Amino acid sequence: MNPPQAPDSLPKYIAEGIPKQDDSTIEDLRKYSQAILEHRQQTRAEAEVTAEDIPSNAERLGTDEAGTFVAETVTCGDQSCGCMNGGKKHGPYVYRYVYNDGTLTSEYLGKQSELKGDIDV
Repeated sequence: MNPPQAPDSLPKYIAEGIPKQDDSTIEDLRKYSQAILEHRQQTRAEAEVTAEDIPSNAERLGTDEAGTFVAETVTCGDQSCGCMNGGKKHGPYVYRYVYNDGTLTSEYLGKQSELKGDIDV
């Protein structure tokens, strides 16, 4: 029987090092990995995104286990564009806000008009 293949996402030194360990060490590693996952899940739950965390012009679309989804209109940064001079902003664009290790991060997901039905919150 062939040994299991390590996921491609594992760094080479981990993928090659784990099989060299004894059963007790691998079991300790399993428990440690599970504890890390549980801690991260608890940290995420405790660091819920609030209205104060998102831009004031953002429309909150909803929240699920993946984060808080908002639609935002934005300026592009081009000084010759009307959006920079009080004109209509671009968008709305959908972003996911989530805390990662205590730091609020946002992820661009796409134009709201193109995502209709793709985000189920």
